Amino acid sequence: MMDLLKKAKAFYFSRTKREKIMLYAFVIAGLGLWYTNLSEKSRELEETMLDISARLDAARMVISREGEIKANLEAARKAFDPSKTVSARALQDMVEKSAKDSSLQYETSLPQSSEGALSGGVSVSTLRFTAQHASLSNLVEFERRLRALEPYAVVKEALFSADGKGFVNARYKICSFEFSNQTEK
Repeated sequence: MMDLLKKAKAFYFSRTKREKIMLYAFVIAGLGLWYTNLSEKSRELEETMLDISARLDAARMVISREGEIKANLEAARKAFDPSKTVSARALQDMVEKSAKDSSLQYETSLPQSSEGALSGGVSVSTLRFTAQHASLSNLVEFERRLRALEPYAVVKEALFSADGKGFVNARYKICSFEFSNQTEK
């Protein structure tokens, strides 16, 4: 080790002033790169620690509210009647009955259903409904009848356009859900 230091010292002192300045510049550049790399890693570590700290705070808050969350969940379960959930076929029947009772001329699509296994055992059905040349009073009556199906079937989207003759064209997207292990109504 001492031999290596002696050789390095001899090498350094045998250099010209210009070569020594270049050597200093090279060492300073190397230290600068090392410091930059070190600070970048430090910044990444600090960001990770802040993220973990925020997640830990959120978890602690949820854990501290466990009783309140359980009480809210139990209240929701008591207010919910699984026998009233609406299958795809029942959704179409209910929407068509509401439209007929509201004296609407309409078209419906076939309901599309999601796979229950992908959504935790709940199958979500979506029906597209169109009413052409409807009066506002008939649409209000139709929506009143749909509201009676809530929360088991809801209007997810409604678009209205006037036809310029005192009537309205309406398009609805209506969704319902049922538990996958239930039979169709």
